[in-house]
Amino acid sequence: MDNIITNITSEQLRAAATIKDQIAALEADLAAILGGAAAAPPAAPAGSVTGKKRGRKPGSKNKSTSDSGAPAKKSAKRKMSPEGRARIIAAQKARWAKAKAGK
Repeated sequence: MDNIITNITSEQLRAAATIKDQIAALEADLAAILGGAAAAPPAAPAGSVTGKKRGRKPGSKNKSTSDSGAPAKKSAKRKMSPEGRARIIAAQKARWAKAKAGK
Protein backbone atom coordinates (compact mmCIF):
# COMPACT_ATOMS: atom_id res chain seq x y z
CA MET A 1 0.00 0.00 0.00
CA ASP A 2 2.86 2.39 0.79
CA ASN A 3 4.34 1.88 -2.68
CA ILE A 4 1.08 2.96 -4.30
CA ILE A 5 0.97 6.20 -2.35
CA THR A 6 4.59 7.08 -3.04
CA ASN A 7 4.31 6.32 -6.77
CA ILE A 8 1.33 8.56 -7.58
CA THR A 9 1.60 12.09 -8.84
CA SER A 10 0.06 15.13 -7.20
CA GLU A 11 -2.48 15.36 -10.03
CA GLN A 12 -3.58 11.77 -9.41
CA LEU A 13 -3.86 12.48 -5.71
CA ARG A 14 -6.02 15.55 -6.35
CA ALA A 15 -8.23 13.56 -8.75
CA ALA A 16 -8.63 10.80 -6.17
CA ALA A 17 -9.56 13.34 -3.49
CA THR A 18 -12.12 14.95 -5.82
CA ILE A 19 -13.70 11.58 -6.59
CA LYS A 20 -13.76 10.72 -2.88
CA ASP A 21 -15.54 14.02 -2.15
CA GLN A 22 -18.07 13.34 -4.93
CA ILE A 23 -18.77 9.88 -3.53
CA ALA A 24 -19.32 11.32 -0.05
CA ALA A 25 -21.69 13.97 -1.43
CA LEU A 26 -23.65 11.37 -3.42
CA GLU A 27 -23.94 9.11 -0.37
CA ALA A 28 -25.23 12.03 1.68
CA ASP A 29 -27.80 12.83 -1.04
CA LEU A 30 -28.89 9.19 -1.15
CA ALA A 31 -29.23 9.09 2.63
CA ALA A 32 -31.38 12.23 2.50
CA ILE A 33 -33.62 10.72 -0.20
CA LEU A 34 -34.01 7.37 1.53
CA GLY A 35 -34.40 8.88 4.98
CA GLY A 36 -31.07 7.79 6.38
CA ALA A 37 -31.41 4.16 5.27
CA ALA A 38 -28.45 4.41 2.90
CA ALA A 39 -25.88 3.39 5.47
CA ALA A 40 -23.26 0.95 4.29
CA PRO A 41 -24.38 -2.67 4.57
CA PRO A 42 -22.75 -4.63 7.39
CA ALA A 43 -19.67 -6.58 6.44
CA ALA A 44 -20.26 -10.24 5.63
CA PRO A 45 -18.91 -12.72 8.17
CA ALA A 46 -15.64 -14.38 7.30
CA GLY A 47 -16.05 -17.40 5.08
CA SER A 48 -19.53 -16.52 3.88
CA VAL A 49 -20.36 -16.56 0.22
CA THR A 50 -22.68 -13.87 -1.06
CA GLY A 51 -25.21 -14.61 -3.75
CA LYS A 52 -25.35 -18.33 -3.00
CA LYS A 53 -28.42 -19.98 -1.56
CA ARG A 54 -28.54 -23.19 0.37
CA GLY A 55 -30.60 -26.15 -0.65
CA ARG A 56 -31.65 -27.73 -3.90
CA LYS A 57 -31.11 -25.77 -7.11
CA PRO A 58 -34.20 -24.83 -9.10
CA GLY A 59 -34.92 -27.48 -11.73
CA SER A 60 -33.11 -30.16 -9.78
CA LYS A 61 -34.01 -33.69 -10.80
CA ASN A 62 -33.81 -34.88 -7.19
CA LYS A 63 -37.37 -34.07 -6.15
CA SER A 64 -38.94 -34.75 -2.78
CA THR A 65 -42.38 -35.21 -4.35
CA SER A 66 -43.69 -37.62 -6.94
CA ASP A 67 -44.68 -36.50 -10.44
CA SER A 68 -48.29 -36.09 -9.30
CA GLY A 69 -47.24 -33.57 -6.66
CA ALA A 70 -47.87 -35.89 -3.74
CA PRO A 71 -45.09 -36.39 -1.21
CA ALA A 72 -42.75 -39.22 -2.13
CA LYS A 73 -43.06 -42.42 -0.12
CA LYS A 74 -40.28 -43.02 2.34
CA SER A 75 -38.53 -46.34 1.95
CA ALA A 76 -38.58 -48.73 4.86
CA LYS A 77 -35.82 -48.18 7.39
CA ARG A 78 -33.01 -50.61 6.79
CA LYS A 79 -32.11 -52.87 9.65
CA MET A 80 -28.71 -54.35 10.41
CA SER A 81 -28.45 -58.03 11.13
CA PRO A 82 -26.98 -59.07 14.48
CA GLU A 83 -24.08 -60.71 12.61
CA GLY A 84 -23.28 -57.49 10.75
CA ARG A 85 -23.43 -55.49 13.96
CA ALA A 86 -21.09 -57.99 15.66
CA ARG A 87 -18.57 -57.65 12.80
CA ILE A 88 -18.61 -53.86 13.09
CA ILE A 89 -18.14 -54.03 16.87
CA ALA A 90 -15.24 -56.46 16.50
CA ALA A 91 -13.56 -54.29 13.87
CA GLN A 92 -13.93 -51.18 16.06
CA LYS A 93 -12.49 -52.97 19.09
CA ALA A 94 -9.54 -54.06 16.95
CA ARG A 95 -8.98 -50.42 15.85
CA TRP A 96 -9.07 -49.26 19.47
CA ALA A 97 -6.60 -51.95 20.52
CA LYS A 98 -4.25 -51.01 17.66
CA ALA A 99 -4.46 -47.32 18.63
CA LYS A 100 -3.73 -48.09 22.29
CA ALA A 101 -0.79 -50.29 21.33
CA GLY A 102 0.67 -47.46 19.22
CA LYS A 103 0.86 -45.07 22.19
